[in-house]
This record gives sequence, C-alpha cells and structure tokens, in this order.
Amino acid sequence: MSVKTLSTKPASAKISAPETAPPPLTNNQIYSLIDRLCNKLWAAGVTNPISYVEQISYLFFLKLLDEMEIENEREAKLSRKPFKPIFSGEKEKFRWSEFSQITNTNTLFKFVRDDVFEFMRTLRGREEIRKLFDDAQLQIPDGHTLRDCIDLFREVDLSEIDTD
Repeated sequence: MSVKTLSTKPASAKISAPETAPPPLTNNQIYSLIDRLCNKLWAAGVTNPISYVEQISYLFFLKLLDEMEIENEREAKLSRKPFKPIFSGEKEKFRWSEFSQITNTNTLFKFVRDDVFEFMRTLRGREEIRKLFDDAQLQIPDGHTLRDCIDLFREVDLSEIDTD
C-alpha cells in the first residue's frame, strides 16, 4: 500500500497544472508487470501457468475495456456523435475504475467474482465480450491477492501501450 505525502503549501499557493497521462509503457515495464502478477498469483497458490495467465488476461481485459470506454465516451462527446456505452447508469459499478476503488477485500473479491464476471457474460449486443467470459471464473483465491493484483495496475495506462 502506498503512502501519500501531504503538501505543506497553503491551498492558495497550489499551481494547477493539467493532468498528464503516464508515458507509454516500454516492453520491459510490461514484462515486469506480468512477472510481478505471475509471482503474486503463484505465491497465492495459483500455480498452473495456464490458470494464472488466464487470470491475468481477465484483469488486463477488464482494465483495458474501461480505458477504451472512457476514450470512446470522450470522443463521442467531442464529436457529438452517438455512442452507446457499455457502462452507464447502474452499470457504472462494473467499470474497472469503479470496482477497483472498493477497499474491503472481501467485498471486492465477491463483487468481481459474482457480479463483474456475470455482467460480462450477459452483455447484450457485445457478443465478443460475452464469448470471452462465457466460461470464465475468477480463480484468484482471495480478496487480498485480488487487491494486490489490481494495485499493480494502478499506474498503468493500457491504452497507451506501444504496440511495437
């Protein structure tokens, strides 16, 4: 868990700068992230390489789907073109950016396992996602391990990965 430092400057002295996206991940950073995720899952008892690669793939997919949805929403707003979001209204809670904020590890674990995966399995009009999650099961053994894996993604912007 990271510790945030508090600024000693008064609020009036703060300079507001536009938020910038982190720089694109290098191949070595991606390999390092995957290696840390594999080690985390291995230590938690997910020792079959096929299983932990599958679990990491689900996490990558859920985060990337949210990032892509955010970008599509932004583009639709700027261009004023119609866009039918996956996550709207009561479905917002199924976004990575929403459920990754759940602090109670048991609640997080149950929500992802029971609700997020089920939501993905039942998406209407999104057959490619439904097929991916049709037989998907969260095999990450507990909420603490899931929280640790989610936290490893915290500073990663998957939509900015250099595809070369």
